[in-house]
Amino acid sequence: ITWSRVFTKLDCVDSRMYLALGYDLTADRHRKHVPDFLETAKKCKQALENDLQEAAATPTPTPSRPTPAAGTPAPTPTAAQPSPTTAATPAPTTTAGQPTPMTTPSGGKPQGGPLGATLSPPNTSYAVSFTDPDGGSLTYDWSESSISCGTFTPGTASPDDDIPDNNARWSHPNGTGVGQCPHDQGTSHTGSIVVEVFDEDGHIVRCTYSGSESGQGPPCEEI
Repeated sequence: ITWSRVFTKLDCVDSRMYLALGYDLTADRHRKHVPDFLETAKKCKQALENDLQEAAATPTPTPSRPTPAAGTPAPTPTAAQPSPTTAATPAPTTTAGQPTPMTTPSGGKPQGGPLGATLSPPNTSYAVSFTDPDGGSLTYDWSESSISCGTFTPGTASPDDDIPDNNARWSHPNGTGVGQCPHDQGTSHTGSIVVEVFDEDGHIVRCTYSGSESGQGPPCEEI
């Protein structure tokens, strides 16, 4: 398992817990999103535990000893030296003290993508379409980075929101005030949009898009 894969899932847990805390401290109408953030953090944590347990269970290959050629005297064995003793790494345990069973994601990963954007000033709408080959439900987790102006609104399945859960919106009206973006050089603004798609089996697929202009992002990748 690579460090980048571990870091990605740790960052997912940390950021979703932070968002849950932030939304819990805001107005009542935003608190409905807290369970969604906590559920996403739980899925990221479980996916990381699966990866670590699978890596720990993979046996280390033992190098084979070369066979001496015919007529070659066998090497004289030397006294066996004691091998260094290493402390065994304890398996993760639950609060009851029992080992946590390894649960490898089953079934197929969500199919779809890439992430697309449609500019209709003063908004850019982002949308992605996915299906679960196993017929299960999917969860969409949106985030942004490096957006210095405007307002980013992620999609949610809540019935009283006007943005579907597989959509998001970046509002960037012209201006220099709060929630605005200067259009003196056009409607193109820098920033990265990310959506992670979770299925019920623990698969996670990430899609990205850069900027506020219309277009399609690169192919989505499983993480």
